[in-house]
Amino acid sequence: MTSRTAINVSHINQVFSSYIKISEVHKQMGKLINISYKTFTIIPNSVLKDHNLGMKERGLLTTLLGLPDGWDFSIHGLASILKDGRERIRATLTSLENLGYIERIPVKSEKGKFDGCDYKINIPPITNF
Repeated sequence: MTSRTAINVSHINQVFSSYIKISEVHKQMGKLINISYKTFTIIPNSVLKDHNLGMKERGLLTTLLGLPDGWDFSIHGLASILKDGRERIRATLTSLENLGYIERIPVKSEKGKFDGCDYKINIPPITNF
């Protein structure tokens, strides 16, 4: 790979750091757990062929797969990078959660109090919950 075509991971992280600054406004927000993030987005064919996913769910899931692991997750943050409003994003996240593609993991503070949720992407979706 030449330096012209090489993808600079630190540059990509700088691009997403502008989204992370949104977290300063919202204290209770979780992290996105996305272990498939590299310098490109991997979309399994199973996501593209799942008849249970509408265009909104498929589009949001694809967007989430493109975000880096550890991204400060919030509805407000997603609304800043997507055309849809917060209520539509919230409803679509709930739909993805009901289908097993998204899992909310409660997070506790050092004092043991509830401190928001992390959002884990499950592909294939969890079906026996």
